[in-house]
Amino acid sequence: MGLLLMMSRKLTLIRRKNNIQYQMVQINQKLNDIQKTSGVLASDNVTLADIAGMPASLFSQGITSLQQGHMMGMNWANNVMMASGSLFAQYGPQAQQMYNIAFMKAYETGRTQYTKMLQAQINEKEKQIEQEKLLLEGELETVKEELESIKLKDEVSSSVCHYGLGQQ
Repeated sequence: MGLLLMMSRKLTLIRRKNNIQYQMVQINQKLNDIQKTSGVLASDNVTLADIAGMPASLFSQGITSLQQGHMMGMNWANNVMMASGSLFAQYGPQAQQMYNIAFMKAYETGRTQYTKMLQAQINEKEKQIEQEKLLLEGELETVKEELESIKLKDEVSSSVCHYGLGQQ
């Protein structure tokens, strides 16, 4: 009966070890995807080609972030331009050119602010995934140790039975 319980526990531990290893593969894939996304978003000028190079699991998030970055840049620029609307009248014939330059600078500032916010969110998610990975690695080590102890008990039990000292 004891041998049957030990074998059942051994099979349970092997199944648990395989599940943990599968989860580790998934977590490593998530971590890899997050790191690729972080690399793409770290550049100042994210383009559709950059988004197309992102992992498939995060493609829609990349498109959404591109749109939101554009919208935040436009909102930022419009707010700045409304606040300083009459300032450009003093430049006379070059007022439109000065307005366009200021608008583009404000737009870039808005996009940069959005990128920083998004980068902080991605870094936080990366930290969470790293913590999850560490927990699984610890659990995997525990399962491996218990499997080793069961294998050792199994070897001792089989060698004792070999010499006629144990039950058959």
